Amino acid sequence: MNLFFLTTFSIFLGCTDKETEDKKPTIDLATVQKSLKGDLAKAESANKEHQKEFPDDPNVLTGAAYLAAMRGEPGKAGDLLRKAEKGSGDVKSLYLRQAIVAIKAGDSSEVVRDLADKSGTNYGNLLCAEIDIMEDEDPDAIKERLEELQGTEFEEVAQRYIALLDREDGIDLAVAHAGWALGKNYGVVLSNFNLGAEILDGSNESDAQMLLVWAGRAIQEKNYDMAGMWMKKVSKQSGLLEERRIATKAILHCLKSPSSSNCEKKISRLKISSGLKHATKLTSARGLIESNPSIAKKLLEGTKGATSAYYWYQLGDVSKAEDAAEETNVLDFLE
Repeated sequence: MNLFFLTTFSIFLGCTDKETEDKKPTIDLATVQKSLKGDLAKAESANKEHQKEFPDDPNVLTGAAYLAAMRGEPGKAGDLLRKAEKGSGDVKSLYLRQAIVAIKAGDSSEVVRDLADKSGTNYGNLLCAEIDIMEDEDPDAIKERLEELQGTEFEEVAQRYIALLDREDGIDLAVAHAGWALGKNYGVVLSNFNLGAEILDGSNESDAQMLLVWAGRAIQEKNYDMAGMWMKKVSKQSGLLEERRIATKAILHCLKSPSSSNCEKKISRLKISSGLKHATKLTSARGLIESNPSIAKKLLEGTKGATSAYYWYQLGDVSKAEDAAEETNVLDFLE
């Protein structure tokens, strides 16, 4: 479940032990937080109670759809969203959520595009553009759609797509970015990027940043050889970008040599910011949870936040998970 999906649903969970004075369900961030960390039991229980009292309330139904999606049941989530649509005053946002569920369910591009377009939202417009990129539609028409996102919260990502489409032989890179955003087969998406990576210059700041982002994605998919190949293209940078290069190299080294018990010490000695060091430990721990849980635990010691808590849950240490989550703000996790 990626942040793209979580962010879109989170504020509509509709699961809580509290109710407003008119006895309508309200949002309980603590319950949302438990859901995001994978502890769905309380959220499910609260939502079922609300369904008994408010079976047709769109907030409750949307919350149930969110939970169904978290369980990997996009079909059921879609059915619940369609039911919620009948009583909702915010039909556009429901169309958008239906589009996202359709993506998760593997529905056709036509179905997803139709729902996204009907939403009339900026996010829906971006989804349509990304689908058109994947479908190899007219680049000028795609850029025209992306231009409509100027001055919106999606201006930066729209400009990134436009720059790629304007770049000679940049279509493979654009397809890779769109495929990743839409949650397509990540192995295929990485291969698409690899085709486009041939034109990237690792000494150029923007190209180096792109290579680092995709090396991180390859690491996430445990394709360490591909990540290493892209890292070799990135020359020494400056400032934060250089810190990211150092951090990514450390993560890759740690995961390619999981038997190395000094992984945590090496990361602790890196000359990078504390925040990036924290993220480096978390990313390395995620990759080692299954292959070397003892080292993953060493890396997680002292880390805080919802991500850390979720990894402790995966490692079976509920107490450490609760400690890590104490200072967590669910909205920080969703940003």
